[in-house]
Amino acid sequence: DAADILSRATPSPFEITASSPAITLSAVPPAASWNVPISVGVDQLRPYTAYLFEVSAFTSDGEGQVASTMVRMPESAPEDPPQNVSVLNMTSRLISVSWNSPNIITGKFTYVLYLYGPTGFLYDNSTLDTRFLFTGLTPYTKYRVDVRAKAAGEVGPAAEKVVITPTE
Repeated sequence: DAADILSRATPSPFEITASSPAITLSAVPPAASWNVPISVGVDQLRPYTAYLFEVSAFTSDGEGQVASTMVRMPESAPEDPPQNVSVLNMTSRLISVSWNSPNIITGKFTYVLYLYGPTGFLYDNSTLDTRFLFTGLTPYTKYRVDVRAKAAGEVGPAAEKVVITPTE
């Protein structure tokens, strides 16, 4: 039956990519005929990654035509924080920060920045860029900047930078 045959799937000698080997299903006994569609589930696919699926049938006469489709998995929430948050410029009244995208790409990122001061949360802002300028700050004040990536409508973990603005 189909479940028995599908349970005997083996890695193909041909590699689709360096990290994902093709799957070849074992041969069906010659007398068998299929009355129901074959369905195969594939799990552990990465978000925002393209995959190519190819299917062909083999008979005693040889291989049939290949049917293929390419799909891109949907975006998902960021899994790790932005990397290398650094201060590009700082005066008594402004802080310019930059960062790199998270290492694990789960979608097209935007970024949300949160600014905290001595009294707690001050404000947040969003950007498509990997740099941001905070202005209107108070001299000689400790601030915490949190940077979070956002994809699929969800915000990921924070990378933070603590700074003290200089005196005027």
